[in-house]
Amino acid sequence: MSHPKKHLRTLQGIVEAPVEQVTPLVLDVPPVEGVTVDADPAARTVAVQGGWWYRSETTVTPVPEGSLITQKIYNVAQRLRWGVPFVSRTPLRDAPAAFARQLETIGTRLGVPQRTVRDP
Repeated sequence: MSHPKKHLRTLQGIVEAPVEQVTPLVLDVPPVEGVTVDADPAARTVAVQGGWWYRSETTVTPVPEGSLITQKIYNVAQRLRWGVPFVSRTPLRDAPAAFARQLETIGTRLGVPQRTVRDP
């Protein structure tokens, strides 16, 4: 039986630069063993899937201030779904800090302001 992905968390931030500059930096995900990365530059999206339960989908959207980066984290477990709340606690707790670091890195590389958006 196939289970649909279950949304767990959304994070958002603004980088004050055009999507044409921001997108390549968001889609540049370093390779990690056991992790699948599927980048679509035309759609300005990247999906990262690893382990048996984790999937992250990140998009870059133009906004008046520059680029809105939205990261959604999902449970995609096909087995042992009952265990996801236990193993996901730490990654979900740490996700906002990791996302903020990613925004800061992009902002620094482009020399522009960036900030997280609260309660997307």
